[in-house]
Amino acid sequence: MPDLYNSGTIGHGSMVLTIETVAYIAENITPNDAANRTDRNDEKGNHSGFVMTQGPVTGSATLQLETASTAIPEKGDTFKADFFRKDTEATYIIESVSPAFAQGETHKVSITFVKDPAIAETPVA
Repeated sequence: MPDLYNSGTIGHGSMVLTIETVAYIAENITPNDAANRTDRNDEKGNHSGFVMTQGPVTGSATLQLETASTAIPEKGDTFKADFFRKDTEATYIIESVSPAFAQGETHKVSITFVKDPAIAETPVA
């Protein structure tokens, strides 16, 4: 269903991600701040507790390519984003990239990514 009115050129529910030097409109962004859980059992095998530690921050998104010839991101490419804390940006590494597909005139790829915990977060300018 078309928009009744859209004064901009970016679709709703999206943001611009600059991966390496290319800006992409990212749709359906799903970051996940997971935890690792280790369960503890008593001598009879009954659950008696657990401990949780910070797990990997991962996510996925669909990227619009400006044209059919726009560079497709590659595994290992990086970008910065502020998915969870709006005052700092973290560095994310692309883990996987789907082949490009077209939806009407728009070409898209799906990506998965993981936060690099070894790179310090930087304040948002």
